[in-house]
Amino acid sequence: MNQKEICLNYVKKWLPRTSDTVIPLLESYHELLVEVNSVINVYSRKMDTDDIWTLHFLDSLLLLQTQVKLSGKVLDFGTGGGLPGIPLKICFPDIDLSMLDARRKKIQAIDEMVEELQLNNVTGIWSRLEDYCKYRKNSYDYIVCRSVRITSELKPLLLKLLKPNGKIVLYKSKNLDDVEQFSNKKILDVSQPVLGTRKLIVIGNK
Repeated sequence: MNQKEICLNYVKKWLPRTSDTVIPLLESYHELLVEVNSVINVYSRKMDTDDIWTLHFLDSLLLLQTQVKLSGKVLDFGTGGGLPGIPLKICFPDIDLSMLDARRKKIQAIDEMVEELQLNNVTGIWSRLEDYCKYRKNSYDYIVCRSVRITSELKPLLLKLLKPNGKIVLYKSKNLDDVEQFSNKKILDVSQPVLGTRKLIVIGNK
């Protein structure tokens, strides 16, 4: 079984009712991401494009096997090439998704991919978190973060953006030292044979 089949079988397992809609969008996103990466480095150019299906798409969708169901306003902090935000939006189409990154070219690329995929209620935000927080408070039901180490300086900024009952979802592997600073958290083991050790840290705003 190749990497694409592994990812799509996962989608079929956890989204049996909507996989027929989700899979074509993931295929289109894969094509767009490969095209964008030839111009802007949004993933390692040494990576085989087939590996994107597992190392990026499947990894982004590990939330599907948990009881966490995204809803309301969602922020993808440090989105890079739209991960995990775009795959999650494809699987949870009703969410209102914002994707934040400090690199303008990446946000421009995301905006173009979102338009091509015809995804509604998606906003690309070119800003540093420190600056964005000046204008936002209690704004998000969920914040997802897959690629950024959460320092002690970032922690209060993320919590400020959350609604009172909001949650932060961090994608992690074996190293959990940056999540020890959060007291109200659950650690969910979502490891997969093709990915190895993977954990989702679900953090409450209290």
